[in-house]
Amino acid sequence: MQSALRFAAILNAAVWLGATVFFTVGAAPAIFSEAMASFLPAPYRARVAELVIARLIVVQQVCGLVALGLLVVEFIRAGRVTRRVTLGVVSALFAASLLAGFVFAPKMHSLQQVRYSARSTPAERAGAERTFSVLHGLSQALNVFVLAGLVFHLWQVTRPPEAPRWNVFRSAPPSDGTVPRML
Repeated sequence: MQSALRFAAILNAAVWLGATVFFTVGAAPAIFSEAMASFLPAPYRARVAELVIARLIVVQQVCGLVALGLLVVEFIRAGRVTRRVTLGVVSALFAASLLAGFVFAPKMHSLQQVRYSARSTPAERAGAERTFSVLHGLSQALNVFVLAGLVFHLWQVTRPPEAPRWNVFRSAPPSDGTVPRML
C-alpha cells in the first residue's frame, strides 16, 4: 500500500510539472510565434492562449488537491508527520493555481476584451494594455515560482521515505532490541 501511495505521489508530481513545463516552453511560445502570427490575428491568438491557460490551471488545481490529499493519507496511514517545508510548498503551489484561476485569468480576460474590442476608445485600450502588461508580468513571475516549487516537490516525493517518527495505530517496538511477541 505504501508503494502505491508513493507511486501516486510521484506520478501526480510528474504530471503537474510536465504540464507546466510543456505550457511554458512549448505551447505558449508556439501560440505567440511568428509562424502562428502569419495566419492567426492577435485577438485570436490571445483567446487561444486563454483557453490553453484555463486547461493548465484546472490541471494544476487538480494536481494540487491530489498532492495535499496524498500528504493527509500518508499522515493517517503511516503516522509520518509531513515536513513543514513540503506542506508549505504544496500549499503555496495550490494557492498559486487558485490565484491564477480566480484572480489573474478572469481579470486578464476582461482586459483582453477591452484591448481588442472595436467599441473601446484609444484611452480604454491604452489603460487595458498597461494593466494587462502588469498582470502578465506578475503571472510570468508566478509561473517561475510554480516551476521552481514543482521541481522541489518532485524531488521531495522521489526521495526515499523517512522512517515514521511515531504511529498512532501501532505501539512502538521495544527499546531493548527484542522482538515483540505476537498473540
